[in-house]
Amino acid sequence: RLLDASGTVVLLPRNLRTPFARYVARNSLPRVRRFAVGRVYRARRLPSSHPREVVECAFDIVDRVEPSGAEFSVAELLLVVQEVVDECLTTEDYKFSVNINHTGLLDSILSRCDIHSEEKQSKVLDILSDSRAVGSRARLQERLREIGVDGDLLRSYLECGGPLAKIGGPLKTLIRSKAGDVRRAYRSVERVCELAVALGVRMPVSVKPGLVYRDRGLYSGVVFQVVAEATRRKATLVVAAGGDYSAHLAGLGAVPSPRALVPAPAGVADPSRSACGVSLILEKLLAVSSVAPEATTVRLHCAGGPSRAATRLAADVWSLGLPCELRYDPPDDDSPYTVVVSDSEPQSATLRYPEKDKNVERRVSAPDVLDLLQRKLLPQSVSSSLIKTEMEKPQYSPIAEVTSSPRVTITVVAAEKLASNVKRKLESQTMSAVSGVLGLFAGRLCLEILAVDLGTAGMLGELAGALDTRAHVRNDLVDKLYDNFPKVRKYLVRLVDMVTEIERRSSVPILCNFRDFTYRVII
Repeated sequence: RLLDASGTVVLLPRNLRTPFARYVARNSLPRVRRFAVGRVYRARRLPSSHPREVVECAFDIVDRVEPSGAEFSVAELLLVVQEVVDECLTTEDYKFSVNINHTGLLDSILSRCDIHSEEKQSKVLDILSDSRAVGSRARLQERLREIGVDGDLLRSYLECGGPLAKIGGPLKTLIRSKAGDVRRAYRSVERVCELAVALGVRMPVSVKPGLVYRDRGLYSGVVFQVVAEATRRKATLVVAAGGDYSAHLAGLGAVPSPRALVPAPAGVADPSRSACGVSLILEKLLAVSSVAPEATTVRLHCAGGPSRAATRLAADVWSLGLPCELRYDPPDDDSPYTVVVSDSEPQSATLRYPEKDKNVERRVSAPDVLDLLQRKLLPQSVSSSLIKTEMEKPQYSPIAEVTSSPRVTITVVAAEKLASNVKRKLESQTMSAVSGVLGLFAGRLCLEILAVDLGTAGMLGELAGALDTRAHVRNDLVDKLYDNFPKVRKYLVRLVDMVTEIERRSSVPILCNFRDFTYRVII
C-alpha cells in the first residue's frame, strides 16, 4: 500500500487481471480476448521490505455465454498453456500436470466440517493458501488446531484428490449426496476435464480440493494451476494459474443485461457473460526451460587503432553466426578466444584459444582464423556437418534437417579452383545470405543452392530470367545468353545443365552469386 501526494491509498498491481476486468465491466464489453505482459508485485514476508517484482503474462477470454457454460473457455486456457509448454519448454527434467478445483466444492467441504462462520472460513482459507502450511501435515494440523477446527476431518477430505476416475473416500460420498451445489461444482470440474482432453490437452489433470488462491475475491468457480515437477529431485514450481472470475466481473460495475431493463445486481454474475483467465509467470517458465548457453564471444583487438583488416575479419566472423567484439585496447585474459590484427600485417593474425588445459597462441593467416573458429566454436555448424562441398563434379547430398525448414543442399560451383578454407567460408556466407528465404518453403521440399561465380552484375539476373521460363522459350533465351557472354560460355553451360538436373529431381534450385551474395530462386 502506498500513499500518494493527495493522501489517497493506492496499491501496486498484484495481477494484470483486476484492471482488465474493471475496464471490461465499465465499458460493457460483451466479447473480447486479450493477452498482456507486464510487471506485477508480491509482498515479501519480511515487513517493510521492497516488494518482489515478477513478469506476468495474462491471457483472458470474455464471452457472451452463460457463466455456467464457461467450462469451454477454461479448457481453452489449458490448451493455451499446453501450447506454451510444447513451444518453449523442451526439457525432459520436468513433468507438467494440472491441479483443478471449484470454489463451490471447497465451500461444501467446509460446511460438512461445521465451518460455517465467515470469520472462521476466512482463517481456514488463509491457512490453505499458505504453501508452507499445506506442505507439512503436522504444521497444517497445528495451524487448524489453533483456530479450533477439526484438522483430521478436514484433512480427510483434502487428501482424497486425484484423477477423476480415482476419487474416493469421504469426498466421493460428499459428491454423491443430494446437495445441489456440490454436484454442480463437481460436474463443472468434470466438464472442463472432458473438454480439455477433446481439445488436445495432454497434461494429466487432477482434482485438488484444497486448491485456494490468495486473491479469493477474484475467482468464484473453476480454478486451476499448472505445476512443473522435477523428475530428478524433489522440486515443484507453479508456472501458471487461473480460473473463472465471472462473478467478480459482474460485481465491478452495473452491466446492463440484454434480458432485462435493469442492471445485474452487484455480486451476481451477469447471466449473459462469462470471464476466464490464466496467468503465466515468465521467471518460473525460464527456470524449468532448457535455455541454450550463450555463444562464446570472440574478441578482436586492433593493434594501433581502427584497422581495415580487422573490420573485414570481424564481418567474416559475424557471417559465421558468432558474436564478435571489436576492441582497441591491449588483449586481456577475460575472453578465451582472442584475435589480434594490425594493418601492418593484414594477411595474418595472432589467435589465442584454449586447448585442453592451457591457452595456445598461434600466428595464422586470416582465412585459417575462420577455419579454426569454426572447428572450435561451431562443432555442429552448417560448415562442419550440414553442407557437402562440391568443386569439379557436383555431388549432391542433403544437409541435416533444420527445424521447421526444408531440406537444403549447398554446392559451390567455382570457375576456378579454390582453397578448402575459402570454400568453407563461401558456404557459410551463402547460407547466411539465403537463410531469410528458406522459411517461405514447406518442410517437404528440397532446396539445392548453387554458389556460383558470376562477376558481371547483371549476369545472374539474365541467367535466372532465362531459366525461369517455359521449356520452348528457355532454349532461345539461353542461346542468346551464351552469345552475350562468350568468355564464360562453358561455365554457363555447366550451370544450365546443373539447374536442369535439379529440376528433374523435383527440387527447387537457388542461384547465389558469391561475388555480392545476391540470389535468385528458379521456380
